[in-house]
Amino acid sequence: MTKMDLAAIHAWIEEQWESHALSSLADFIEIPALSPAFDDEWAANGYLDDTIDLFLGWLGTLPMKSSTHNYNRGHRRWRSSILQPPRQAATFHWMV
Repeated sequence: MTKMDLAAIHAWIEEQWESHALSSLADFIEIPALSPAFDDEWAANGYLDDTIDLFLGWLGTLPMKSSTHNYNRGHRRWRSSILQPPRQAATFHWMV
């Protein structure tokens, strides 16, 4: 069994957080997106689409070679996104 270098893992996570996540999160909280339950004009306002665009842009900054993602916008209130990391069995699927 290979011994994990926890300090190196921690340093890598810290670098990813600082260089990729924080600025995107700061941009995300600036978008005045509300759930369709609270915003009757959610489609016209486009804020939920802005959050997805920001998220997909953030995915493009991550050092995950060969990862793929799909985004589908439903005709009503749902959106779904699928992220397939490289060489992984797991697929992440979420709806917003």
